[in-house]
Amino acid sequence: MSVPTILHPILAPLTPENRPRPYIVIIEQPSKSLRFRYVCEGRPGTIPGASSTPENKTSFAVQIHGYQGRLVVIVSCVTKDPPYRQHPHQLVGHNCKYGVCSFEQEVTATNSTITFPKLAVQCVKKADVKESLRVREEKNIDPFERGFDHKEDVRSLDLNVVRLCVQVVLLGENRSQRINISPVVSEHVYNKKTLPDPLIYRLSHCNSYVNGKNQNSEQIILLCTKVTKDDIKIRFFETRNNQVVWEDFGTFRANDIYNNTAICFRPPKYHDQNITDAVKVWVQLVRPTDEAASPPAEFEYLPLQAAPGVLKESRKNLPYGNPLFAQLLQTRSREEVDIYQPAKVARMDTNESLLLDISSWTGPEVQNLISAQPEVNNINQTEYSGSRRNTPSEIPNWNIPSDDFTLGTNVNLDSASGICQVLNMDCNQIELEPIHISSGDLDMAERLSGSFQEYLVI
Repeated sequence: MSVPTILHPILAPLTPENRPRPYIVIIEQPSKSLRFRYVCEGRPGTIPGASSTPENKTSFAVQIHGYQGRLVVIVSCVTKDPPYRQHPHQLVGHNCKYGVCSFEQEVTATNSTITFPKLAVQCVKKADVKESLRVREEKNIDPFERGFDHKEDVRSLDLNVVRLCVQVVLLGENRSQRINISPVVSEHVYNKKTLPDPLIYRLSHCNSYVNGKNQNSEQIILLCTKVTKDDIKIRFFETRNNQVVWEDFGTFRANDIYNNTAICFRPPKYHDQNITDAVKVWVQLVRPTDEAASPPAEFEYLPLQAAPGVLKESRKNLPYGNPLFAQLLQTRSREEVDIYQPAKVARMDTNESLLLDISSWTGPEVQNLISAQPEVNNINQTEYSGSRRNTPSEIPNWNIPSDDFTLGTNVNLDSASGICQVLNMDCNQIELEPIHISSGDLDMAERLSGSFQEYLVI
């Protein structure tokens, strides 16, 4: 049995008609931002490559594929968005004329790269936009053939950003024919003067709780260099051993950016809500279009247990045996009480005891108040020398033990200052609400001092 022979199709010979068309590849993009200079400013400088460094400087470069021989290169500025039209800004430098860079070069199999080491962008005034485009139209510089109708509407042009368009014309053998290759455009090139590098000047708060809120649930205000509303992000990240282990972004809206230099935002939630100590992270501004980032600033996430007012919130729900104490401990708002204020401690002489004559005091409210006080006797003065300060790591104990305060002989429980001294609190922390005694003990009202009378409502 014979095996049938499979005939392979014969490939057509390469001819100019079916030969792969040459094409252009940008191998080094221009820098994302540089200073656009006017004619009156003198030397405009050059366009560095995107990967250029002070030690290793690079330039904008392209590579030609699929062709060897002579060609003409034309580089011009085009608008930032398609359809790409001619931009009024001009290119200046080596081989530049009429705002366009053009020169002839030969490429080979071993040398197909074309670089532009001495190229710069020169901006034109708004009054000269129409004239610049008119010259470009006269020289027939329109790689995408979009026309020049936009020269009549200057407001539609963004004069702070351009793209570089590279157009190549193949000359062929003996320069007998000219073949245009599809043009390519670079990434955006921004004017560094109007869009400076991101930089954080100041933060209104340098910390937040792990749930993304601060003490008053307020937004954080960030002062920075000029930014674009739709082209900026606030990045939070944490590093360990020079590796980024967590990353998230602050939340804000376009109308939260004021005068392009201040941003009101809320930080993101930290990935671990159960931390017990403060965690240091970093915050920085990031511009997505050119990936420019500001130097990072320190930021701290605090555990929820460290929030001022949390203990007081739980204390508020506890039942009080004495309504007078309940009213004294009520404050205008949680934010007005700083639990880390140094406690006011009264001093007393050694072996001095507190003698209170309560034989004439009547009424269940006052008797409960007195009976609730611990017995204080012969407390060592050295234990209370100076003032005591609560550190942030301590959680204040609102249940006052007998050995946590001392009383002098001049303590008057009829006055607000005396009760504040017993409670180990500042008088500024107490707001006395009106005492309704219509259903209480009238004898108690008669024995209250004058400092309490003004709060009575009968």
